[in-house]
Amino acid sequence: METIEIHEFSTGIIPEKLPDGGWRSRGYKVGEYMNETLEKIPNNIERAIANKSFEVAKDRGSSKPTFVGRVILGEEDGDWSVVSVVTSGEDEYGRSPSFYRYFLCRGRDSLWKILEWINSLQQQQIEPIFNPFNNREKGKPHQYQIGNKPQSTLGDDWQNWLQNQPVPVIMPPNDYSLPTINEMAEIKAKDSNISWVYNVEAVEEPEQFIIIHPANAEAESRLKQTAVKTMDNFPKSKTSNVDLAAMETAIKGLISRSQIKPEWIVNLVAILKVGQVDSEYLKNMFDRLGASSGINQESASEQIIR
Repeated sequence: METIEIHEFSTGIIPEKLPDGGWRSRGYKVGEYMNETLEKIPNNIERAIANKSFEVAKDRGSSKPTFVGRVILGEEDGDWSVVSVVTSGEDEYGRSPSFYRYFLCRGRDSLWKILEWINSLQQQQIEPIFNPFNNREKGKPHQYQIGNKPQSTLGDDWQNWLQNQPVPVIMPPNDYSLPTINEMAEIKAKDSNISWVYNVEAVEEPEQFIIIHPANAEAESRLKQTAVKTMDNFPKSKTSNVDLAAMETAIKGLISRSQIKPEWIVNLVAILKVGQVDSEYLKNMFDRLGASSGINQESASEQIIR
């Protein structure tokens, strides 16, 4: 047995306690998290969140959480295994945004450890979902005694089937367990980083995941349509090795009236040197920023010219 440390942090909000004991959000703490057990969130994890690597959509009436598992590598911050638990809540305007609670453990082979710990909580009728009033202290992670990694439960037929499926593998909405979905992702990932999502209604970018487990048959159909459309329109335009959020921030800054920041130029040069962002992705990004509409309307605004 070994004792592992599992850290956590959650979406930063301004919570309001309700008379019935529940809560609602009165706004976000922009750029901040809450209930952290780390003095500083590792930069590679923050960048993964900024690049929507954990982003999913929850239905308003969804009662069960969505789980996202991902391995995030890093030279300066080290390798981490991260599981986010996503639930829908309520804000002051009656909307139902998604709230995230992240659990992380050092090492690229630690997703199964987090899932073992989550299972131990669930056996005690404790769901590790977002709760702004579940206060945590920095420097005091969860500690859990764990044994050896469980033996594989997937037979040769399953493994052969997985190897022949295109990525992302969208599973039927059967009653698979979290450890089984994680094991499938381990098998399918080979030399890639493990990534999966469990009990999900919709994802904007299915190509970011290796295994996708839909919440129901309707979600399965929708996810398959999204995956086909995404792969047809952007077959090579996205890569997990590129910080696309940093690139878009830099370009937005350069076309605005803001004072140019040196890090914008540094980020752009570093990203373009990688050579994995093709012209199709850049065209779509500039169109989102107004390039096509500006040309069609013959706009001569300073921003469009830049």
